[in-house]
Amino acid sequence: MSNLSIDDLVAIARAVLTVTAPEARLRMGKISESPSARVEWDTDTAISTLLFWQAGKAFSEVVDIEEDAVTLRSQHETFATGDEFRALVESHVAFVAAT
Repeated sequence: MSNLSIDDLVAIARAVLTVTAPEARLRMGKISESPSARVEWDTDTAISTLLFWQAGKAFSEVVDIEEDAVTLRSQHETFATGDEFRALVESHVAFVAAT
């Protein structure tokens, strides 16, 4: 479980995206008991989403749009620290960039 606020997580994601995927979109989820945000990054070959919650959980999905919408990656992950979350975002962006 993360002790980071959703604002902390958004700041980390924004910092990673600014350097690695400036065209990606970062959107806040609806206000709820479980604050969340999502990173959406569509490339010429893939559609990707990284959804993350303040509670320290994340879900990432990458779909290949050239191969009949084949799911290339679908992962549920957890993180407890800012460094773990940063690594998760970096890994997601690197995977999308490599497709």
